[in-house]
Amino acid sequence: MRLHRAPRERPETYRLRTMNDETYTLVLDALVRHNPIGLSYEECSQRTPEVLAVSTRLEGARSVAAVQRILFEEHVRWFDAAAAGSLWRYRPIAADIWRGLRGSNQAPTETSRAGASTLAVASGG
Repeated sequence: MRLHRAPRERPETYRLRTMNDETYTLVLDALVRHNPIGLSYEECSQRTPEVLAVSTRLEGARSVAAVQRILFEEHVRWFDAAAAGSLWRYRPIAADIWRGLRGSNQAPTETSRAGASTLAVASGG
């Protein structure tokens, strides 16, 4: 008997395919609620690429500061630095997302304030 192997998926494809819908919804809701770059309602409803990009990176986040950095970097990537604005604009959004992740046991406990210090140094703040 001959076994047929399924083709291997690229890691990014697999992550997108298996990403937790709860995380996606959490990120989308926070971005629409805070609307850090002032998008119209129609534009907010079309944020799938940015939300997917942020959601897939949250797996490695270990603090509010890490979530904040991810949000900022993805907004710079998908829009531009001028539209993204200041790193600190993303702090309340990151806090909401972190709280939601913690509430659903999808993220580890926040490490320490060292992450925030590192973030401040890295951003020149």
